Amino acid sequence: MKKASLRKSKAIRRKVTRREAQINSIGILGVGLIGGSIAERLRAERNPALIYGYDRPGVLSVAKAQNVIDRKLASPAHALASCDLIVLSANPLTNKKFLKRLAASRTQSQALIIDTGSTQLSIVRLAESLDWKNSARFVAGHPMAGREREGLKNRIGDLFVGHPFFFDDGPKLSKLNRARLSWFTGELGAYPLFVDPEKHDAIMTDISHLPQLVSTSLASFVAHHPSKYLALAGTGLQSMIRLGGSPYTNWDDVFKENQEKITLRLTELIANLIEMRDSISKGDSVSIYFKQARRSYRCLW
Repeated sequence: MKKASLRKSKAIRRKVTRREAQINSIGILGVGLIGGSIAERLRAERNPALIYGYDRPGVLSVAKAQNVIDRKLASPAHALASCDLIVLSANPLTNKKFLKRLAASRTQSQALIIDTGSTQLSIVRLAESLDWKNSARFVAGHPMAGREREGLKNRIGDLFVGHPFFFDDGPKLSKLNRARLSWFTGELGAYPLFVDPEKHDAIMTDISHLPQLVSTSLASFVAHHPSKYLALAGTGLQSMIRLGGSPYTNWDDVFKENQEKITLRLTELIANLIEMRDSISKGDSVSIYFKQARRSYRCLW
């Protein structure tokens, strides 16, 4: 694998128009929090492109009734015949199933396919292993945005505004597909970052997957206290365990796909906690940890 990189695109400094991107219709496979928020944002931008959706019948009925989508897709393959841009916005395992069905379709299409999973390496390897029967193009993607609440009802139109949208830096895209990628991230209010998939997964381990597990662990630990005491907690505990409200279904596939990196970093974090515990038990200063923590804090605020 080539040397890992992390770079902003130089091609996105000028806003690309929908006409340049040749996008008349967009297919969203998985109309939950992420897919619904994408559709909501495109609606807010008064985008005239048709929005198609694919999900469970009940979800699609709500999405159609609430004007989140214009039309329902009968199948993932139907998106190739109807859409110029296809967004896979379900969980990682389901996105893989969608991708297999899209690759196997003999419907000729020049569609650009993007996913929104929290890991990239696994789906990139899958895409490379598939025998594509059409001319569609896949680029692994991941918006660095989300909520601890799931589902279409929790969609937010400005969820992606000001946040990075990671993309695999490997595919050699045509001028048209570069324009589509640029138009899409621009409409969401995000900015694209192109990175090697393995590097992406390593970054996400530290800034996304590990925080989720730490928050879940702390929330689980304090759950042993009576709820009446937890209700007295201030913003410190509230902010620490906010991610603990995330449903396990959102994370099960992520932990499996990024198992090796997560296990390694958890081991290192546990060792760090043990060092801190031992210092406190001996009456030694732990100021070094606070100094390091403040440096991290200043990077965010």
